[in-house]
Amino acid sequence: MPPSPPSPRSRIQGDAYEDAGLRSSHGVTKGAARALLRMGVITRREYAQLLAASALVKQPPSSYLSGLPLSASARVALSSPRAPRREPPRRVCPISLEPVCAEATGSHSFCFSTLPAEGEGGGQEGGSDKERACVVWYDVRALCSYLIATGNFVEPTSRRPIGAKDVEVLASKLLQLGEKEMEEKLCSTFASSARATQWREQMDLLEGLDRCVGEVVTEMLRLVEGRSAATDGEFRLCMLLPHFDHFFGQLIQADEAYAMQCIDQYIRVLSGPPTHPTPDAHGLLPACLSVLREKQKALKGQVEKGKRKACQDQRQRREDGGRGGSGGAGSRGGWLSGWFGL
Repeated sequence: MPPSPPSPRSRIQGDAYEDAGLRSSHGVTKGAARALLRMGVITRREYAQLLAASALVKQPPSSYLSGLPLSASARVALSSPRAPRREPPRRVCPISLEPVCAEATGSHSFCFSTLPAEGEGGGQEGGSDKERACVVWYDVRALCSYLIATGNFVEPTSRRPIGAKDVEVLASKLLQLGEKEMEEKLCSTFASSARATQWREQMDLLEGLDRCVGEVVTEMLRLVEGRSAATDGEFRLCMLLPHFDHFFGQLIQADEAYAMQCIDQYIRVLSGPPTHPTPDAHGLLPACLSVLREKQKALKGQVEKGKRKACQDQRQRREDGGRGGSGGAGSRGGWLSGWFGL
């Protein structure tokens, strides 16, 4: 009686054993037989027969399995042909769509990786950092041309920022390729991009602090106009002033000139337009304006002092530059340091 055709489950199990490397070319390994026994594909008697036959007969499995009393599923799982190995995918640059030589020391290729370096922590439990990791290979000329054209130093596929260390590596590879002009453009574009990013972050900080102070000034205006339901306006005003000092002090530390413009606007909001002054229901307007004008006066003196100091520093730098002469390696190094903000 011919054996029954193998079930899909037995084929899947056989492929799984082949992928896991549980069977060698000269016989069934002990681990493979044990795995078959655990999964219920073979019995304990068949398990013992497999081990004995594999130890005594050094031939391919298809030659000695035919003489063993095995079930059809076990026979198919052990004698299924080995699946051909797939070739590893070729690394292709996402920009130029051309193959990239995967060599970390090659001057034509650049590897952008977010994997943690050796010796660093593995991140959160469960391997979440490895799951979010990104390893992309680029052609150096294609990536640098993209960064120069867009001015956006963000990795195109993962949208991760490209830092100063990555730019240094790219610049050195461009010099190795003889692309001096492209290297200078890359450095200048990165410097201007870094300054623009720093300016945007500074403006976000200033606008956020301005909103915090503006909320306190708006509450003061409600107390002055009598729109607040509380009857103890003076007590509530005393509670608001520390908040004003806290947020406005942070605004002064961030940018004195911007804080000077803001304090002028706060005074105008509390005073109201000349044709329609702010109604003072509880007599709190003079107290609020006196506090803000004291802040304005102190800040004005601080700003003028800072301007005088800046003029003195600029004059001193000019004198030092005149004594040091023009040109030379020293002046170029100072220009580069100022360009990159070092």
